[in-house]
Amino acid sequence: MEILDKAPSIYYPVICEDRSPEEIQRMEEENALPHGWESMSYEDFLIKRRKLMAAKIKQAFEILKNNVK
Repeated sequence: MEILDKAPSIYYPVICEDRSPEEIQRMEEENALPHGWESMSYEDFLIKRRKLMAAKIKQAFEILKNNVK
């Protein structure tokens, strides 16, 4: 937990160190994290993440819409 008080550029590589590139990609997609987010300015991160989150919400809505009978 102590490392989580650090900047993402410090703690994220530690979180990823035992994961495959595919696992990291999936983790970023599931959490709407833009690739390279740990090195972005906070403002850029928010802008890019907002777009990814909107896309995830739209995707979920489409799944729900298509499953309504």
